[in-house]
Amino acid sequence: MVKIFGVELKNVEITNGMEDFHVEAEVYLNGQQVGFFIDEGSGGPGMLKFNCNISTRKEFYYVAWRYFASYPEIDSLALYEFTQKEFTELKGSLPKVSYKEWPDDKVAMFFINRIIYLYQLEEQYQQAVSEGYSAIIVVKYYALKNAKAEPEKIFFTDGSEEMLGQVIALVEKTNRNYVISQYKSTDDFLIG
Repeated sequence: MVKIFGVELKNVEITNGMEDFHVEAEVYLNGQQVGFFIDEGSGGPGMLKFNCNISTRKEFYYVAWRYFASYPEIDSLALYEFTQKEFTELKGSLPKVSYKEWPDDKVAMFFINRIIYLYQLEEQYQQAVSEGYSAIIVVKYYALKNAKAEPEKIFFTDGSEEMLGQVIALVEKTNRNYVISQYKSTDDFLIG
């Protein structure tokens, strides 16, 4: 079960919306329900409605800020200024999004979206396991100055380093503006 610094989603429903996924979920912090999240899937942001006291809400915001301080997201807009060669040279230090100027509510929405993304990846991992695989490899592409972004790809694998190398070789034949993550156990979906 996906959990980030004590925050998890329960009773998650994901369906197709008009432009994106329609998502509804209860939001929990340390086992206590703190709110309800809904994203209509119409292209706009979702909404997090709290049903807890102000102290618990502040604790939730603190957890969201702590997550992004510990695991900053790659800045896809900044990457658009780089070429594939520059991207390859930067792979160890890709530009990161700074959330310092953002209000608590916006950071909380990005945090919930990250949990939903991991929730969907965990479903893919569970499917892979049910089919006899032991890992998934996720390839996320970025749009660069001279290269468009392809849709994210997920590979079901045996979890070996050899298979990881084969996926990297396959991806690099056509595109080098990617970042790869491998998930080999349900513990990979627990952060903090």
